[in-house]
Formats: sequence, C-alpha cells, structure tokens
Amino acid sequence: MSKLTDFFGGNGTSSVTFSSTQNFTVPANITLIYVTAQAGGGGGGGSGTPGNSASGPEGSGGANGGTAGMLAMRVPFTVTQGDVIAVTVGAGGAAGTPGTAGTEDNGNDGGAGTDTLAALGATEIVRTQGGSGGGGGIRFHSQKALGVSVQTSTIYASNFSMGIVGGQGAATGSGSLANAGGSPVAFLGRSATNGGAKTTGANQFGGLPGGGGGHSLRSNGGAGGQGTQASSADGTAGAAGALGSGGGGAGGAYADPSSADRVGALGGVGGTGFVIIEF
Repeated sequence: MSKLTDFFGGNGTSSVTFSSTQNFTVPANITLIYVTAQAGGGGGGGSGTPGNSASGPEGSGGANGGTAGMLAMRVPFTVTQGDVIAVTVGAGGAAGTPGTAGTEDNGNDGGAGTDTLAALGATEIVRTQGGSGGGGGIRFHSQKALGVSVQTSTIYASNFSMGIVGGQGAATGSGSLANAGGSPVAFLGRSATNGGAKTTGANQFGGLPGGGGGHSLRSNGGAGGQGTQASSADGTAGAAGALGSGGGGAGGAYADPSSADRVGALGGVGGTGFVIIEF
C-alpha cells in the first residue's frame, strides 16, 4: 500500500466494494488489481441462566463478544481484461442462545463467521477466515474466561481485533461489584470501548455485563449487553456486529427466591464480511 488515498480510491484509482456474493469482470486496460477482504464476524455468546434460585439470590455472568473476521489488505494479483473474479462474502456467525430456562445452565457460544474468498477460476487470490463465536455466559455470578485466541495467517492477513470477556465482579460482599463489560483489544484501527454497561447499586448477586465484539476494518463490534440487578429480570441482548465485526455478548440475569425462572438473553449476530477490489 503506497498511500492511504490509494486504498480509499483516490489519485485516479477506482474501487468496487462487495457486500454480497457476486462476480467482478476485469475492465479494459487493467493488468493489476488489489483485493482487500474481511471475513464474517463471530456471533456473541448467550447469557447463562441462574435457575429458580430456591436457595437464594443468584446472578449469571456476562458472555463474551465474538471476534472480528480475519482481514487481508491490498493483496496484489495480475489479471487480463475480461477475467471474471468470483467473490464470496462471508456470513456473520449466529447469535449465541441463553441457557435453559428454569435450570442453572451456562449460555451457549455464538456461531463462527464464514470465510470470505476471491478467486479466478480454481486460483484463490485471497481467503480470510471467519471470526470465532464468543463464549456463553456462566450460570453463576462469575467472569467468563476468554476462551478465544487471536487468528493469524502466514501472509497478508491479520485479525483486526478480538472480542473480550464479559464483566467481572465479586460473588460476595457489598458495594459496587460488577464492572463494565470487557472491551475489545484493538490490534489495528478502531479501539472504542463497547462492553456492556456497569450494573448499579450494592447487590452483590446482580447479573454481569457482556463483552464487546471485536472491531473490523470498517466497523466497531457490537456492544455487550447490560447485566441486571432487578429481581425477576434478564440482562439485555448483545448488539449485532457489522461489516465483519463481532457481535456483542449478552448481559447476565438476576433471580431471587420469589422471582420467575429467567430465560436469559441472546448474543449479537456477527457482521457480514466484505471485499474491496481496487484497479
């Protein structure tokens, strides 16, 4: 990449952006293209359910956000007029579902995003790997372990950022115990914090907030859901990712002996990937 303006289509270059699967036909007088591709982001995890809390008040942990899809930037490829480049845009991962209502159950992990691919016939120009789904929230008032690793590739590609743990807090004691949900670690580019909101009050058993989804080249990840401290209440769902970013993790629920069974909350779906072809 010689200049940022080149990437964004300046200084006489042209570019086409694909947000769905289709073909690109090389125009006349073009002998070299550059392909930027991001795979679909992973879905955020669903929240755990604290059961009917017959033995006392309980809250569940926040879920992890999904990671962003893998990114490859400006991969050069020699072409001939009339060549048809097949572009396959990766789908975002499914939202993680909550644990089984009426039981002490962990939430389910979000689904993985699918690969984004650009190819000329049987020759792959670039393939990027779909993001990992975020781990489901724990049934108890506890931090969810990270459970995902940074995606890497041998050439041209790097993971833009990864979703991080749900909020953490002490399981006993008093005071403000549930911290804001984990924000994404940004290896490049965007780095806005988007963990779930901090719970308020002194209830040590409140549900914990979800972690934010990993950021992509073109979009922040989905925000983590907010945990709750109200009795007979679920946390909020994680927000959807966009443009290859990860979905946010769901916020945790809270139940006491007089409350109804909690049904939990969904994670956010991962964002669909994209391809940019410059020529």
